Amino acid sequence: MAIERWTDERLDKLASTVSELSTSVTEVRITSEALLQTTIIHQQGLETSQKNFEALVAEIRGLRTGNRRILDYLFGEQNNNE
Repeated sequence: MAIERWTDERLDKLASTVSELSTSVTEVRITSEALLQTTIIHQQGLETSQKNFEALVAEIRGLRTGNRRILDYLFGEQNNNE
């Protein structure tokens, strides 16, 4: 098995590669953090939309109940007049 010598050129290349990898890791970390923040913001928006949707559903149910009572009252009076 041959032993390779670490020349200045090889050490410089290795140092350059390590530096590039370190920069890449930092960029990935920054991108991941930005993605996480974006996900959190979207999740909050979805939760707000869900609450608004639930409020609308409750309001629609109330309107349906009110409409049903009005119709029952009107048709009830019609049936009484016949």
